[in-house]
Amino acid sequence: MATLFVYSKSNDIFYTASSSLHSINEHTAWSDERFIHACNELCARFELRLIRSFVPLLPGYPLHFSPHHAGLAGDFALPDACTNIISRQNEIRRWCVSSGLFSYVQPQYITPTWIHAEVSVASPSSVFVPYPVIFPGNTGVHCFILQKCLNIMGFPCLLSGRFTEDTLTALYRFRTAIGLPPEGYVDAICWQKLMSAVSTAPKR
Repeated sequence: MATLFVYSKSNDIFYTASSSLHSINEHTAWSDERFIHACNELCARFELRLIRSFVPLLPGYPLHFSPHHAGLAGDFALPDACTNIISRQNEIRRWCVSSGLFSYVQPQYITPTWIHAEVSVASPSSVFVPYPVIFPGNTGVHCFILQKCLNIMGFPCLLSGRFTEDTLTALYRFRTAIGLPPEGYVDAICWQKLMSAVSTAPKR
């Protein structure tokens, strides 16, 4: 069973949680309490099932800066016996937007048989890279993504969700190896290089 790490922004702490996000096996997952709260509210209000949330980062598979990798997106399904499913789905989509709990909900033509909703926890680093710029001292789900990718690429650091000194050392080594200046932050260009490297790494 996966371990779900949850970052609590209000308390700046990490803790493990047992929830319906445990839909994956043999992987370490992470999320944010704001997304878990939004999921719980949505599922309780409309009797939805969370059919997919966290999507693990794996070498050799195309990565597209998905909020699923950050544990910030969910795919939800209505009960099988639901009638007027399209009308009901659109009602739920409208509620997701008006509730203020979710930052983005995909329209029906993209997700015709399920509801995809996301929570944003940081400003994107560019219009092409929705992950934020992160610096030493930062904490949260995007630090987990950075650490996981660095470990996949052979630059070990502790999977802690905190941008600490060992993460910085691993980042310096990665940036030097791919010809980027050894700067101590992850911007849009570095994210693109890192995701590309993981996507083209040998599958394990």
